[in-house]
Amino acid sequence: MKTLVALILLALICFPYLCSAGPNNLDSVCCQTYNRTHIPSIRIKHAMVTSSGCSTSKAIVVTVTSDKKFCIDPKLKWAVRLLKKYQAK
Repeated sequence: MKTLVALILLALICFPYLCSAGPNNLDSVCCQTYNRTHIPSIRIKHAMVTSSGCSTSKAIVVTVTSDKKFCIDPKLKWAVRLLKKYQAK
């Protein structure tokens, strides 16, 4: 009986979390701030623009060889050139 009650309580606690999770798109990244430091192109693995679903401002998301992601200001010339290079691939 105690096991059944514990299981029901666990389900009630987890249910709201599972309902509010929504779709999970691993490719979408939203940026809060920009990194203004130049990243050497040899360290860059991928570059993309933030998705239209982001409520914050647009940014260029750069993934480096260590799989870390950095948000770059899209007004920086080197970032725009980098994005064009990766969009052409």
